[in-house]
Amino acid sequence: MTHLRSLASFVAAVTLFGGAAAAQQQPVALVSLPQGTINYFQTAAIAKVVQQNSDLIMRVKTMRGAPMGLAAVAEGDAEFQLGNIIEATDALNGTGDYKGAPLKTLRVVANNRPLGLGIFVRKDSPIKTIADLKGKRFPTGWKAYPSVVTNITAILKTGGLTFDDVNPVPVPELIRATEDFKQGKTDAGYFAVDGPKVREIDAAVGAIRFLSLPNTKEAQEAVRSVKPDLFIMPVKPGPNLPGVIGTTNVLAFDLVITTSTKVPDEVVRSFVKALHDNREALIKAHPSFRQFDPKQMAKPFRAMKYHPAALKYYEEIGLSSKAM
Repeated sequence: MTHLRSLASFVAAVTLFGGAAAAQQQPVALVSLPQGTINYFQTAAIAKVVQQNSDLIMRVKTMRGAPMGLAAVAEGDAEFQLGNIIEATDALNGTGDYKGAPLKTLRVVANNRPLGLGIFVRKDSPIKTIADLKGKRFPTGWKAYPSVVTNITAILKTGGLTFDDVNPVPVPELIRATEDFKQGKTDAGYFAVDGPKVREIDAAVGAIRFLSLPNTKEAQEAVRSVKPDLFIMPVKPGPNLPGVIGTTNVLAFDLVITTSTKVPDEVVRSFVKALHDNREALIKAHPSFRQFDPKQMAKPFRAMKYHPAALKYYEEIGLSSKAM
């Protein structure tokens, strides 16, 4: 928990320091989801490492949901956001939950790592498979975080289910959903497998268990039919992964850092260079960055473009062929 206290202190410090330093240098904002989510702690870790290894003054700007964060970046109210490639692609192209309202200025600056997400139940629950969720009380709605609907749709599809097959319990976002689970209002919950909040939930209810998805050709095709950038990923048990009992197959997508065409080249270059050169510092700030591979920062995506300054930097260090 030491790194969590350190990150909390850093966030408070950069918020104060950013205001004092604004007259000398404009702070650079990273958007995150609310405190308690893994996105918040990862964003804080990135901000800390970048500030310590560049001339940028960083601050973390929390928002209730990813759509608000992407809009803030696209409109120039923040410089960067750590989010998922699927939502960023939809936002750029005006598809999915962003149908008819594309955020054309969005660009990727770096691929970060794969993120595993899953549905969990109490460890002693009779629910053993995704198919067993039929008729069970399950969080639905997700108005503040609509991309969750896409992800859960894909997970349910591997068990031959849809949202019509569960007993709906409306929730606005992740933290409310976890509170409902802890209070016994739902039979299952949804979260990132390595999210700090999962440890809290595990302790609160006396142990949880993530449901393992079938890792078959048919299951992989099922999740890709929802969104082509989704895939199923095996996760092994570990000290920081409560609820992962034995090798567990979970839904996954790549986390990416987005920016906009409005962000100056020199800011983008300083940012990506600090990330590329400081993997160990990122791991020290948050253990989830063990999955971060600097050689994969320029991974190509189906329909998402990179910021020109990021591409130029990757070309200089020999990663350009992977970004085209």
